[in-house]
Amino acid sequence: MKKLISFLLCTMMAFSAVSGIAFRDTSFDTAITAEAAETALEKSMLPYYYSLMSDTEKSWYLQMRTAVINKESSVKLKGSVTSETIQKLANTMFYYDVLTFNLNSITGGTISANGAKINFAYKFNKESYDKMIKKMNTVANNIIAKFDDDTSTYAKIKYIHDYLIKKTEYTETEQTAHYAYGPMVRGKGVCEGYAQAFAFICRKAGIQTVNVIGTSRGESHMWNKVYYNKKWYNVDVTWDDPVSNIVENISYNYFMVSDEVINKDHTPDECEYKIPSATDDSKSYYKMYKLTASTNSEAKALLINQTAKAATKGKSVVTIQLENQSAFNSFESYINKNNCEALFDVLKSAAKKTDAELITNTCNFSSDSSSLTFTIMVYRKGTSLSDYFSDTSSVDSGTKKTLKGYGITID
Repeated sequence: MKKLISFLLCTMMAFSAVSGIAFRDTSFDTAITAEAAETALEKSMLPYYYSLMSDTEKSWYLQMRTAVINKESSVKLKGSVTSETIQKLANTMFYYDVLTFNLNSITGGTISANGAKINFAYKFNKESYDKMIKKMNTVANNIIAKFDDDTSTYAKIKYIHDYLIKKTEYTETEQTAHYAYGPMVRGKGVCEGYAQAFAFICRKAGIQTVNVIGTSRGESHMWNKVYYNKKWYNVDVTWDDPVSNIVENISYNYFMVSDEVINKDHTPDECEYKIPSATDDSKSYYKMYKLTASTNSEAKALLINQTAKAATKGKSVVTIQLENQSAFNSFESYINKNNCEALFDVLKSAAKKTDAELITNTCNFSSDSSSLTFTIMVYRKGTSLSDYFSDTSSVDSGTKKTLKGYGITID
C-alpha cells in the first residue's frame, strides 16, 4: 500500500510514502558468498527483552542463541522447560535479536521432566552467515566512526535514521529485504529490514532499542523504540522514507515520537513481554528543532525564516508542524485562501532575508493532516530541474514549462 501525498503547483506533483511489510520470507535458503571476507562473530548485542527474562530463561536463551549463531543442529536444555517457554525464547530470536536472523524455524524436539532437546533449521549456511555479519559490522563501524565525543546520542540516532533512508530503496523482491543485511549492505529492504538495520547499528553504537511488531495502515509492520535520556521513543524508519521523485527525500513524522502520536496509525501486537511505553513527545524532530507553531502568524513567520535558511544553504524542502489539529486546519485554510496569497507572501519575505535568488512566483506545497505538517518546495534561479527531482524525465511537461519560465534549467 502506498500513501499518495499531493504537491500543488499550477500543476499537480505527487509523492508517496511506502508501507512496510513484515515479516521475513522463509521460503529460501541461499548462500551469499561474494559479499565479504570471513570474520569472527559478535558475542554481545543481546536484545532488550533478554533483561526481562528470569535467570533460568537467560541461561536457556544464551544456550539457544549460541547454538543458532554457530549453526548447530540442536541444543539440549537442562531443567523443567516448557514448550511455551521455548516458543517465547524462539520468538525473541526471530524478531528482537539482531544476530539470530539466520534462524528459520525450530523444527522439532523432545521435552521431558529433566530438560529438552531442540532442533534448528536455518536460512543460510555458516559461511554465508559469517560473511553477512562481517559486512554488516563494517557498515555499522563506518557509521560509528563518524561520531566523536561531542556527538550527542540524539544526533547519533538521527544520523542512523537518515543514513538508512538515504541508502535504502523499499522493495519486496530483494532476497535479504527482511534482514538488516538488506538495507545495510544491499541498500534494499522492507519494514522488517529497516527496523532490524536500525536496531543493529544502534546497538553497535551502544544505544538500546527494541523492535515493535504490529500493523500500520492495514498491513503487518515493524518499527523501533529507542532509549534516549532515560525515556523510550518511537522511530519508524520505513514510514520516514517516502517513495518520491524529490531529491531531498527524508521525513521526520515518525522520529522520536510518543505512543500517543504513533498509535494514530500504528497498532502494536500483543507480546510475551511488556513493551516499553513512550510517553514523552518533547524530543520529536519538529519540537527539538523548534519547527512547531500554534497560530497562523507563528506558522507563517516560521516558514519565512526556514525558507530563507533553506535558500541560503541550497536546500529545496521546508517542513513545519502545527501543534494540534485545530491549528493545522486553520493554517491549511489560511494558505489556500485567495489563491495561496499568504504562501507567496512567505516567499517574498524570505527572499528579502537571503542573498540567494529565490523564485517567488511559484511554489509546490503539501499538507498532511495525520502528521500535522506543512511542506513547501523552495526554488532558486540559476538551478536545474535535477536539483529538485531525482528523475527529471518523469516530471510532467506542464511543470517543466512553468519552472523553465521562472529561470530553472530543464536538463
